[in-house]
Amino acid sequence: RGWKGGKFTVHRLSTVIGDSNDGKVTAFHSYYGFFASFWFLLKTWEKKWKNDRGSCEENGVRFLEDHTLELPLFIDCSQTAVLNITTVDWVVETMAFILDIPSNNQTYHIVNPNPPKVRWVIETSLRLLKISGIRYDEESSDLSPLLKRIQTGITRGTNMYRPYVKDGTVFSDSNLRKALGEKYTPPPVIDEKL
Repeated sequence: RGWKGGKFTVHRLSTVIGDSNDGKVTAFHSYYGFFASFWFLLKTWEKKWKNDRGSCEENGVRFLEDHTLELPLFIDCSQTAVLNITTVDWVVETMAFILDIPSNNQTYHIVNPNPPKVRWVIETSLRLLKISGIRYDEESSDLSPLLKRIQTGITRGTNMYRPYVKDGTVFSDSNLRKALGEKYTPPPVIDEKL
């Protein structure tokens, strides 16, 4: 704000996910980073389940008939916070228009004006990964020693995303809409299909 070197423009993006048409992504961080440890956990337990089902069940882990992994783990997330998330193709298209506007000391929030609840995003994503049994209200105290270690790893792996899953902020896109006028198009709706 104190810079005297001329005019500036700030482009502030929401959390960006893959292309809305084909889902392609170039890196697995951000949204995907949050779920990476769950995906690795799923793949690890699939192998263990095939080789030693009894040991899995003794530790409180099992696969349901539809191959969904049931884990009694805990995710600390807000029930009311939102996750500002949108697709890369919409961000790129919007950026292409906004970059044509000369610097004017404005901040443009290139964000979803109707972000989904973070808890819905987590629940839906885990369901699509075929992981169930996750608790959101309170951490279980009756976990096996192995699941306690896994819970510690999951918590450590998702801790960097805590501000996103606990304190989601809604950003105003009014500067963006005003600047783009008729060129503005809303982002794709974040739903289960997307």
